[in-house]
Amino acid sequence: MDVDFGRLAGQISDRIASVLTGYGKSAGGFARTEGEKIALAIRQIAEMVRDGEILPEEAPLYFDIQLQHSRAVLRTVEGIGLVAAEQAINGTIDLIRGAVTTALGFPLVR
Repeated sequence: MDVDFGRLAGQISDRIASVLTGYGKSAGGFARTEGEKIALAIRQIAEMVRDGEILPEEAPLYFDIQLQHSRAVLRTVEGIGLVAAEQAINGTIDLIRGAVTTALGFPLVR
């Protein structure tokens, strides 16, 4: 598993923040926090697959739980609409679908 999770958290946070630019200072804080949570979930899921706790085929289901949580959090931030929250999460999915899937050796996003 050759992933720099600290760097990944920053990239995910930046991706979310770029979509939420203009929605107020609190949006940036939430972007950073949710980016860190998404990266942590990726690491934990990868470790569970590596340790045989879950199958690679189950990984996307576990990851979807985190994405749903992040969507819900972003939707509650005052001034961020449903469309902006969804665009922010979709931006992270695009990031994860490529390099992260290759590094982990199994897909997290379907």
